Amino acid sequence: MIGRILIFLKNIMLIVFGILILFSIFFVIKEIYDFINNYIFFNKQYSKIKSTREEIYNLYFKLIPYFQNKFINYLENHMTEITGEWPDETFLNADQGHVRLAKLEEKWRGLAK
Repeated sequence: MIGRILIFLKNIMLIVFGILILFSIFFVIKEIYDFINNYIFFNKQYSKIKSTREEIYNLYFKLIPYFQNKFINYLENHMTEITGEWPDETFLNADQGHVRLAKLEEKWRGLAK
């Protein structure tokens, strides 16, 4: 009787382990898919920015953090003047990427020293 219970528990553990492996594989595939999609999207879109804060805001939030950082690098190196207003000015205070955008905002408005 104990042998059957142990075999049953072993089978349950194998099933649970298999489900965890499948979930992990799915997660990795999804992350790779998101990265590739963002790579393609970023390379098509970042050079089309027409120097408006609304365009920057909209593109920034469509990207995963890795490409948000690359986008900010692009802005720091290529954008000297920006027009318009931010759709949501409070987002500039949220995280490290936003802080970099806030510093760029100071530069664009002529407030940076």
